[in-house]
Amino acid sequence: MNISTFVLAVFFLVLAVSVWIAKKSGFQNFLDKFVVFSILPLSLTVILLIGLKVLQFPLDELSHNRLIPTFAFNCGYRQINALETGPVLFWAYGPIGPLFYWPATLANSPTIATMIGGVINITLFFLPLVFLCASFSKIQRKSTLLYGTLIIYLCLFWVENTTPLKYSAFRIHVDSPSLMLAAMACIAVYWRYKNMWLKLNAYLLPMSALLSILAIWTKHNLIFLPLAIITYLILTKNYDYVKIYTGYLMAFGVIISSAIFLLFSPDYLYFSMFKFMANLPNALSSQTNEKFNLIKSTFYELMSYLVIYLIIIIINIGVTLKIEG
Repeated sequence: MNISTFVLAVFFLVLAVSVWIAKKSGFQNFLDKFVVFSILPLSLTVILLIGLKVLQFPLDELSHNRLIPTFAFNCGYRQINALETGPVLFWAYGPIGPLFYWPATLANSPTIATMIGGVINITLFFLPLVFLCASFSKIQRKSTLLYGTLIIYLCLFWVENTTPLKYSAFRIHVDSPSLMLAAMACIAVYWRYKNMWLKLNAYLLPMSALLSILAIWTKHNLIFLPLAIITYLILTKNYDYVKIYTGYLMAFGVIISSAIFLLFSPDYLYFSMFKFMANLPNALSSQTNEKFNLIKSTFYELMSYLVIYLIIIIINIGVTLKIEG
């Protein structure tokens, strides 16, 4: 059997199984049956896509380099070092991110270590989607979980076809743990607002505050995350939640920041996270054409991040109007 025959046989097998699943699903609506039919092919495509991404690691030399702080920390060095105590590492972020990649230090070769780091990076990036699946499971309708799974798969393909998100998901980068922590902080607040997990209600706002602080210390451009969460709580008129969240945010901020300052040199934290970045060449001081191209690429990147949220908002408005109408 040649490869073409094998692929064709698998295709018809998947097609037959999908048709059988759609018939046995119990859904009467054609659209529901079509979504059930599509789940198996989409699931196999997602598994193959992620499997190929893992096997392709390392995709560039930066994937190796971004594991250096993790290995340095594992060897007893401080993550950000002074000249007299160890190597000065090229790291422009907080010290929390490298901790997530610690399992990579168990590997016995750089390639295997990078592949492990890649698996961790992909897992962290898509972990919030798994928790959103848990949210769908709390709604007592079969179609909710079905369409929730479909939305998650669409998000996966959207990430694959959006350059900035694709880079964050499939290259070892601090973006992955920082975005995961930020997203989980938002999900915890949403769960508390919706009372989805009654047994966890007392812990969700403290958990959100803790995750917010960890996200900021992972990548400091998330400094406005707490403001976004507080704004959401104010807009939903949960003023008591604002007080609780703010109190825990301040407490965890003091505790975690004090621990980091004790473990790492404050001078080098400031140098790496702020001074170093502030003294990089300013691209906006370049020639007019280069400046225009930079603004255009920045606008495209920003829009690629925002489009999924606009789709979600539009769908939410449509569903709300349909329910209320």
